[in-house]
Amino acid sequence: MDGLYDREILKVDASLRNHGFRLWTFIALNPGNENIRVAKTVEDKIFSVLSLWYFGSRKIQINAPNDTAIQSSRKLLNFFAAERSTAQWPGCKKAYDNLYAGFNINGLYGRDHDTLSADDKKELVRSRFAAVLAAGIPKLSNESLSEKISSDISEPTLDSES
Repeated sequence: MDGLYDREILKVDASLRNHGFRLWTFIALNPGNENIRVAKTVEDKIFSVLSLWYFGSRKIQINAPNDTAIQSSRKLLNFFAAERSTAQWPGCKKAYDNLYAGFNINGLYGRDHDTLSADDKKELVRSRFAAVLAAGIPKLSNESLSEKISSDISEPTLDSES
């Protein structure tokens, strides 16, 4: 937590590199007016993002000595989305689902939301989710936009990295 504080990630107005919305938009801020929302669902989303940042940091630390390090936020998202990851990381799938649902809204898609395909919407959500995850994990926060776009964007499978 100290590292997040030092990098000013915990500030409500923290920016998110290469994204039109602030880091906390869709988690704790309304996308339209950027006012802070106060509700149980917001508390759950804040807890979910903090949990995934912790789980992700620990997963990277644990895998590093075994040379099985996860190299991108998208691969880490795939891991946490897989049901089998909950055995080692209780609550990660629930946190993933909670945040995914928070990002999967018309406010993220923009005014043309009704013309976007389901795949385009899914890509916007995964791009946003990957950027938010990377912002809170020091080993991933230096990812460039091109690395994120070219990294594995497949749906989670049972063969996801462990």
